[in-house]
Amino acid sequence: MGAMANHKIFLKLLKNPLSRRWAERRYRQGLIHFFEALSLHVKAGFALSYSWPETIASLEETICERLRVDLASKTEEAGLEENVGEVLKRLNRSCWIASYQIWFGVVSELYESGAPLSQAIEAIATTLRREQERDLDAHCRSLPMKVNVTLMIFFLPPTFLFLFGPLVLEILSQFK
Repeated sequence: MGAMANHKIFLKLLKNPLSRRWAERRYRQGLIHFFEALSLHVKAGFALSYSWPETIASLEETICERLRVDLASKTEEAGLEENVGEVLKRLNRSCWIASYQIWFGVVSELYESGAPLSQAIEAIATTLRREQERDLDAHCRSLPMKVNVTLMIFFLPPTFLFLFGPLVLEILSQFK
C-alpha cells in the first residue's frame, strides 16, 4: 500500500511539477511586463483608466492566467465592470502575493489623489526587475553544486561500472 501512496504523490508532482515558487516567478515576470508597459502608457500622457485595460489587452498572451484574472476590471462572480480605482483597491486587499499588495495600495492612493503616477509605476517595475535578478543570481550560485551532485549520482557510478566491470568479472572468474 505504501508503494501505491508514493506512486500517487509522484503523479501529483508529475501533474504539477512547477512549485509555488515557480508560479510566483511567473506571476512576477508578468507584473514586470505589465508595469513596464503601463509606465510607457502613463509617460506618454494617457490616463490610467485608459492605459490599464489597454496594457492588459496588449500583454494578454505574455502574462499568466492568474495575473490576467487579478488585473482584469471585470469580476467573474458579479459580471460587473470595475473602474481602475476599484481594481487597485481589490489588489491592495487581496493580491495573490502578499508582498505586492502594498504597491497596488500606493498606486491606488496616488490615483485617487490625482498625483503623477509615472515615477511610482516605473519604480515598481524596476524593483520587480531587481528582485528577479537577485533570484537569478542566487539560482546561478547554487547551480554548480546541483550539477556536481547530479554528476556524482548519475554519471560516475555507471562510468565506473563500465570501466571496472569487465575487470571485476575477470577476477571473479579466476576464483571459480
